[in-house]
Amino acid sequence: MVEPWISVDRIYKSYCNNEGQGHTVLQGVSLQVFPDELLVILGKSGTGKSVLLRHIIGLEVPDSGEVRYAKELTHKGRLKDFTIGMVFQGGALFDFLSVRENVAFGLHAYNDRHKIFSPQEINAKVDQALSNVGLSYAADFMPSKLSGGMVKRVALARSLVYSPKLVLYDEPTAGLDPMTSREMTHLIFQLRKEQGIGGIVITHDITLALALADRIAIHDKGTIPRIYTKEEFIKTNDALVRQFFAGHQHGEMLIKEG
Repeated sequence: MVEPWISVDRIYKSYCNNEGQGHTVLQGVSLQVFPDELLVILGKSGTGKSVLLRHIIGLEVPDSGEVRYAKELTHKGRLKDFTIGMVFQGGALFDFLSVRENVAFGLHAYNDRHKIFSPQEINAKVDQALSNVGLSYAADFMPSKLSGGMVKRVALARSLVYSPKLVLYDEPTAGLDPMTSREMTHLIFQLRKEQGIGGIVITHDITLALALADRIAIHDKGTIPRIYTKEEFIKTNDALVRQFFAGHQHGEMLIKEG
């Protein structure tokens, strides 16, 4: 049996507002992510999907429950550096750094502590990452000169520069026009097909979900009641799933291979 890369086991998370009132965002969420797969978490905006990703990558700690990683991703019980990449919804680029400097930032910070990469190795990694997302020509651009789609691709390059095992995508097509959304979707598809880089995609866009997913999890009110294969998802009569199809002209986004 194939061991999952990531196992999320009944995690709960609550926050307090300024009045001290508690609000539970994650309510016993469980899921598994397997090697080379793309798991799409589909849910309405503001339901805690991004919070779930931050727990998976270790940026937040659950109130209860746990996130476990396969032995290939850990060292002495802890998640290895650079094992999981993260593409934040807004890109999270530094405005005062060029594209090249943004992509290299984490490597330089890590190298300052561990001294494992030469300057030439860092440059080569950055060049390859930018090539992978089709932005070699934009290496010296500043973020203010980038389109929304370019910002997303720079953020992806910043993850790819570490050669991760998998990538977490937070709303990768949010705010993009239809053509740019298709380009970003195709890029994620090709990275998985050619380099075996799977991961998790969170979105509220059913078209994106159907284009990329091996499996689709519905996120509702802080829970994931069920995870479907794409075929099961299309055929089910579950009311939560049908809400996403309601008013939507069903049809998969075509991904051109090659």
